[in-house]
Amino acid sequence: MLINSHTSINVMLTLSVPGSPINELIAEQRLRPVFQPIIDVRARRILGHEALIRGPEGHALEMPTALFAEARQSNLLSELDLACRRAALLQYHRLGMSGSLFVNVNPNVLLDHRHPKGSTRRLAEALKIAPEHIVIELSEQDAVHDTDGLKAALTHYRQLGFRVAIDDLGAGYSGLKLWSELQPDFVKIDRHFIQRLDQDPVKREFVQSIVALARSMDSKVIAEGIETRAELEQLQAMGIYYCQGFWLGRPAAEPISEVPGYVPKSTGQLLSHSQETIECLIRNAVAMDINDPLEKAFERLRADDRLHSIPVLAQGMPAGMLHRARVMELYSTPFGRALYANKPVARAMDKHPIIVDRHTPLEQVSYLITDDDNMGTHQHFIVTSNGHYHGLGSVRGLLRTITEQRLMQARYANPLTQLPGNVPIYRKIDQA
Repeated sequence: MLINSHTSINVMLTLSVPGSPINELIAEQRLRPVFQPIIDVRARRILGHEALIRGPEGHALEMPTALFAEARQSNLLSELDLACRRAALLQYHRLGMSGSLFVNVNPNVLLDHRHPKGSTRRLAEALKIAPEHIVIELSEQDAVHDTDGLKAALTHYRQLGFRVAIDDLGAGYSGLKLWSELQPDFVKIDRHFIQRLDQDPVKREFVQSIVALARSMDSKVIAEGIETRAELEQLQAMGIYYCQGFWLGRPAAEPISEVPGYVPKSTGQLLSHSQETIECLIRNAVAMDINDPLEKAFERLRADDRLHSIPVLAQGMPAGMLHRARVMELYSTPFGRALYANKPVARAMDKHPIIVDRHTPLEQVSYLITDDDNMGTHQHFIVTSNGHYHGLGSVRGLLRTITEQRLMQARYANPLTQLPGNVPIYRKIDQA
């Protein structure tokens, strides 16, 4: 498929101007993408990778600073931008990568009337990359003078299924105005605020304000430029779990597929204001072994219409989750039963389910659920005890319990100050 599409892809995306070194690099396809991981340290999974571009090794334009400076001087930013996107998507496809691909785009390139429209969509379609896996990452290093035009361009991208991120938040010209106008899916906090965050209370105040704004605007925060374990642990304590930086993984031609073992597990101690844990919502559910045949799971699901999730274990430890919709989808295809009946359940399971310890506070689990775009109200999460399978928790049950708690708090709040009234105060005293 890829070989047959090279000609059309080259015609779509290779725009060059004679007389520039960049012309040669683009025409000969010598731009090299490298990938830096973005890690969800709370769920211990790779959220995705940011694609960064390098010139040929030893070339005067090997490093991106020199490469883009030459492009500006030669008035070839649009051509270079397209070539970078092309190289990143092709390599993502060749390597069989999964997760989100963050592709850097200069916002002013999108406003350039010479910039071809629809090229990223056509390339993604040719490579069979789902648009929701691609995140258009806008750098805030350059001034954006036409915010309305940029907003219109990004609205078009979003209608096609792409997501949007703002890079280097706090480092450039547009700042919060650009954020409020574009309402991106992700915001990346500039590395200036992350460096020595654990030692600087002023930086912590700035970062905490960004987190509060992000939650109110339904944007997810990514901290970049993490270079020490202390910085990461401080971010975890502040409720920031999407992380990127040299300490977690340097840009590399071969992207990592697993979270490094030295990355500390998140405790989430400072996130929750509720002492009630997920233990109160656990229900028993019979699990399946990772080597069990898929036919066994299908029969269980067919026998019980109310069964939506089946935990999958490997030697007593959670390995994944089977979802009704996925299993039924496989069996609904022509010859589906014949093809999959004897295959192990591992072939159809979700390999990255939400897994929490039974002592995890309810509020912390709710953050996990709401941060996962794939979680539906009928789905479940796995609860463990000392790392071993303990039971299932229901998303619907969790949301109902938290809603009831908040209604109770509101019912007994002081109507003037909205502070806790006498009933919850006395209840706390009794608990103490």
